Amino acid sequence: MIYNNFTQARADLLAQFRQAPTLHPQRWQGVDVSKRPEAKMVEVLHPEVRVPISGESLDFHRFDIKPNLPWADDHFSERICGVPINPGVEWANWPWGVSADDFRDEEGTFGPSMIPSHDWAYLAGMIDGEGTIYFREGERWQGVIRVYQKDRGICDQLLGLFKVGKVTSNNEKTKTNIHGKDVDNHCWYWQVNSQLEVRWLLYYVMPFLRIKQGKAKLAFDKVTESLNSKKGDHALKKVWGQDWEPTFNHNYMTRYWPKGENGSRYKGIRYEYGDLGDLIDLLAAEPDTRQAYLPIFFPEDTGTRNPTRKPCTLGYHFILRHGYFHITYYMRSCDFYRHWADDCYLTVRLLLWVLDRLREKQPDTWNTVKPGYFIMHITSLHMFTNDLRVLNKQDKR
Repeated sequence: MIYNNFTQARADLLAQFRQAPTLHPQRWQGVDVSKRPEAKMVEVLHPEVRVPISGESLDFHRFDIKPNLPWADDHFSERICGVPINPGVEWANWPWGVSADDFRDEEGTFGPSMIPSHDWAYLAGMIDGEGTIYFREGERWQGVIRVYQKDRGICDQLLGLFKVGKVTSNNEKTKTNIHGKDVDNHCWYWQVNSQLEVRWLLYYVMPFLRIKQGKAKLAFDKVTESLNSKKGDHALKKVWGQDWEPTFNHNYMTRYWPKGENGSRYKGIRYEYGDLGDLIDLLAAEPDTRQAYLPIFFPEDTGTRNPTRKPCTLGYHFILRHGYFHITYYMRSCDFYRHWADDCYLTVRLLLWVLDRLREKQPDTWNTVKPGYFIMHITSLHMFTNDLRVLNKQDKR
């Protein structure tokens, strides 16, 4: 059905839920809920939502869709960072993050990733504004992170927050500038040399970087390659004495950017896996292509091969026609109460982000293109009956 906006779509879907049949599933998110009465659900089968994407103002889309903010914006930065970070940071800030904790792999511990996202954002600002990521070539490739400050207290604060690196002085008192005048050149810097610690910091700070994200990604890839060749996979396991390797069996970052997961390139039946970057390259080369599809549900998720939780999203199809750029969002399953608004908002943001990247690559073709339709197909849209009662009470107020 075509709606004028997401507010109208939400109201119509909620009305459909009030007439929908109930069911009691055996499993939910891979967990047996057959004997839990609170797992009773209402379900709308095969709803279709079509909404014109009205402009590129994020404030308008935030008002219309009403996602969980600021979480949705922070998590979107993780999704498009270019690296398959897992678990990332924002899962813990999601309103239902406590329940998400139940779906970590048994051997996984979060440890350093539990540092709050605002601290990673703070570090990103320091690196972008007052820091550097540089490389040393020698017997082996080495990456270094350094943040400069006149005030030692800020460097000590970084050391205290992240528990890695050291604070050092440059020992320079004065320096002659280009005008021949002596100026105070003394400064302090927080520096991280350990390659495990550099890799860990880059892994979590990358989504928050704005100016130096590209350089950080290059350093992350090079440090990973160096560690793998020098010490093997076990070298990547411990920081602060804790595991920090992937702890969810999947997330959106590992499905948007699968080529870099576990430091390797996955190979399909005939070719290497593609990722979101490859999809953008395809659209830049062939704007009228019908092949710009980004899968989230992978072959390993088929049938009983993956006995745990599986992606609710099947994939995204992008297509340009008659000056409008459309996105079709396929889902096998969606929780209306917990996920629907965030899923819609993050998909609108994905279309706008891809459009921006295409304008950078091929401005002659894409600068005049406008956002088109958001189209969503869901096999099972559902929510717990208790959640429906909550929404009904909210609507009566």
